[in-house]
Amino acid sequence: MLSGTGFYKPNRLKAILFYHMALFNKFFKKSSADDKVVLPDVEFGRYLSCNKSPSIYRKYNESIRLFDAGKYNESIDVLMDYLNDSSQENIVSGKFSNQQQYKILQGIQKVHLEIIDDEISIYTRLGRYEQLNPSLFRYILSKNYNFHYSCYAIDNSEIILKSNSKIRETSPEKLFFVLKEVAMNSASDSESFIKEFNLIPNIDKPLIPEKFSNVKIKYLKLWITETLDIIGKMDQEKDLVIISYYLLTLLFRIDFLLAPEGEVKLLLNKSLISYNQKNLSSTSRFDSIKSYLNEVLQLPSNDLINSFVKYKYTFSIIEASSHKLVYEFILKQLDENTKLTSRPSDKSYSDCLNEYIIGYCMYYFGVYPATKKLITLIYNLLYPEFFREMGFVNNFYDEKLNSLNKVEIENEIKRIINDERKDYPHLGIVSVNLNYNSLPSFCRSLLNEITYLNFTQPEI
Repeated sequence: MLSGTGFYKPNRLKAILFYHMALFNKFFKKSSADDKVVLPDVEFGRYLSCNKSPSIYRKYNESIRLFDAGKYNESIDVLMDYLNDSSQENIVSGKFSNQQQYKILQGIQKVHLEIIDDEISIYTRLGRYEQLNPSLFRYILSKNYNFHYSCYAIDNSEIILKSNSKIRETSPEKLFFVLKEVAMNSASDSESFIKEFNLIPNIDKPLIPEKFSNVKIKYLKLWITETLDIIGKMDQEKDLVIISYYLLTLLFRIDFLLAPEGEVKLLLNKSLISYNQKNLSSTSRFDSIKSYLNEVLQLPSNDLINSFVKYKYTFSIIEASSHKLVYEFILKQLDENTKLTSRPSDKSYSDCLNEYIIGYCMYYFGVYPATKKLITLIYNLLYPEFFREMGFVNNFYDEKLNSLNKVEIENEIKRIINDERKDYPHLGIVSVNLNYNSLPSFCRSLLNEITYLNFTQPEI
């Protein structure tokens, strides 16, 4: 595993030889009931449907076996069970007369799957128009050109995205991709239809609990204001690299910790698009990002509240990433960070460099649950006040004393590893390699340990 190319590599083998067996018995022993922690009902980051447990993947294989045996309805039942996330119940099923029906939830959209005799009908309604709009019709025709399994159509002044097929011709593999195409495209297009073509939506938006939306809006404004103040004191030419890190860590942090929808999400996406327009000068790109961030600050209260809604998802934007892809990025960036000079500011530049790594991983990679939980722990250390206001009770880090609570942190790591070892029995963290001298040192050392996580699974 990239031998000799990362942080603390010379000490790694020695640590394993002298501490591994004792650490295995002490640090990763099975938790008792007293070790269980009740966490608030808060899910960070965008929904990830990738890297499911081996027991879940078995359901997918079972649906294929049933289809090959000619048991088509049973095959679909098992496939829906595979797609259903028990933590959020994103699949709703029912039987009416001779129809088997399912609702697949994808953000603002509800995708309907109906089985009548030997026909499968899949559709979702995006909204209705009050008057004919040639621009709208041109738009849906252009979209249809790129679809593989579905198409936009009009049903009594309603725009629908639909797909029809024979049940015996629709294998679980094909059905999965049909549902994904309909769900992902309708969810991404719905805001455009409503905003640009004045479609009237027929879907209610359930808001998350008020206390959480208020907390998220508070920190959205606080973090944007703080970052704009910090980079406002810098030279946009001399401090080009530093400004880039601050802006990207801010955008990644908002995406992961606040998980906005609606107008806020739209403006943040535009900010990242602006950053990646390499044909423009850095000054132009930074000015564009700052303009979008200021737009977020000026959004009406109603738009802000509607940007923090609690939706259920079935498919994720990000595909599953191998752990190799993740750890190679982490090791490369850890080495790169040692070459960057730290400088005093309102927010530690060292913290910013470490945060960039975890933010990038959560934005661009479909990571395993254990990786996500450990990254969330790092975010907790960097922003303890935010986590406390979100209902998390922890004493990982004392900001006033600049002191890390080793016992609490190691208990949390043990809990994370124990929770995930039922699916990945070779997971482990060598705690002697964790550096508690300072917050930046600890974050770097934990990131380095994340690169050694072993996600070898039992045979399915």
